Amino acid sequence: MLHGIRRRIRRNTKSAARTFSSSTLGRVFGSRSRKRNRAKTSKKWVQKVTRHHPGALRRTVKSRYGRRGFDTRGCIKPSVLEKMAHEKGVTGKRARFAKQLRRMHKR
Repeated sequence: MLHGIRRRIRRNTKSAARTFSSSTLGRVFGSRSRKRNRAKTSKKWVQKVTRHHPGALRRTVKSRYGRRGFDTRGCIKPSVLEKMAHEKGVTGKRARFAKQLRRMHKR
């Protein structure tokens, strides 16, 4: 949106385009800076995410797949996790988060 406005301003006068920065145009036309709206992330964000329903994804996998959903160590199989990550809703969110945690563990 702002790019089109800038182009129109440039067409009219070249000096006007220099006077308006993107933040000024954003304030005039109602868009807000992303940095201002971004909440401060806490250092323990993983603990806060997993606090509410611990083991919920494991229960879902157990009810849908039974023992086939887990490997010999008791972890959820990556193939099952991949299938569940494509789902909508809370289960899909939990599966995507579990995949993210696996990637973080490997680092």
